Amino acid sequence: MENYLIETPSIDYMNPLIQDKVRELMNKSEDNRDYIKRSYIFVRDEIPHSWNIKTDVVSKTASEVIENKTAICWTKSCLLAALLRANKSHQASVINCLQEHMMQMKVI
Repeated sequence: MENYLIETPSIDYMNPLIQDKVRELMNKSEDNRDYIKRSYIFVRDEIPHSWNIKTDVVSKTASEVIENKTAICWTKSCLLAALLRANKSHQASVINCLQEHMMQMKVI
């Protein structure tokens, strides 16, 4: 499992921009489940898709998403993965929390 949680060039969770956002989200969170939910909502609501805002900026890494404040679908998912990996969020907790949140939002 550890091999799937390592830092990669696109999921660069040790980058200072990612670490700053992790600290910010952690300081607002009550517990790990709340951190997972806040991370998901941050990426979903505060990082617009590049196409939607008609920009030519293409973020290639999670940290570039934070820097550019925009991303395509793939790098939005890289940012979420970076935020969760940096906080050592466990896969089962993440899946359960996001499923519950999406059911409440009637997404699934």
